[in-house]
Amino acid sequence: MADNPQSDVHGGHPAGRDDMRGGMLAQAGIIALIGVVLALTGAFGTADIPFGWRLIYWVGGLLAALGMLKVLVLVTRQSAALAGLPPVTAYLLAIPLLAAIIVLALGASGFGMGSVTPALFLQSAGLGAAIFGLFFVLNLRKPQSVEEAGSKPITNVPDAAFKQLTDTALHARLPRGFGPISAFGVEDHYTIVLGLDRREMLLISLADAIAGVGEGAGLQVHRSWWVAHGAVRNVHREGRNMVLELEGGTRVPVSRANVAAVRGAGWV
Repeated sequence: MADNPQSDVHGGHPAGRDDMRGGMLAQAGIIALIGVVLALTGAFGTADIPFGWRLIYWVGGLLAALGMLKVLVLVTRQSAALAGLPPVTAYLLAIPLLAAIIVLALGASGFGMGSVTPALFLQSAGLGAAIFGLFFVLNLRKPQSVEEAGSKPITNVPDAAFKQLTDTALHARLPRGFGPISAFGVEDHYTIVLGLDRREMLLISLADAIAGVGEGAGLQVHRSWWVAHGAVRNVHREGRNMVLELEGGTRVPVSRANVAAVRGAGWV
């Protein structure tokens, strides 16, 4: 199934937390809708269960599975990184593990589809893979420009260091002509790369994205954000927190642990 910028408890930005909550609610809503459809159709041999219980079975079960998948991916992502495998491998490992847990739980409870069988495992894994594929496609269809996403397009690039970020190793993963990179933001297990007037979602870790542009090209200002030198237009204080406003209008939180580094870079 599937798994949007995350916030640091010491330097989080309210908008970032709202975005994360909104993304999680959107995922839960889609999962619940899929559960309703499966309940209405009596999918996978559940037609004989009374509709009320069937609705609880599917909607509740899928929402619980979504939460469990997020936990499993935290583990399998580390395993994939240790083995030098691409991040998507985390899901390829987590989905069959989740299917096995679901089958064992169903077998122990005797509810719904009943006993533990290879067919039940394949059904669970297949459903999980199908839902993950749906979320993957939906993520690919997100707005590709900052303007479409609600941010102002960049009209000027004042810093030469920012301009130079046009031919990095990371650009090999981006569409041709992407242009200078201004920032990265973490969204679940994806990294959103922000450019002049567009954004692209890559299934890589923040650390891999930073390595793709080089350590000296900018600063990681938050556990979920990296910003290029020269891409900062303004710096704001919101309570005790520092927020960077980028040349595209995007607002990036600075964790308290990174405030000194931001000052040392001359951005403040």
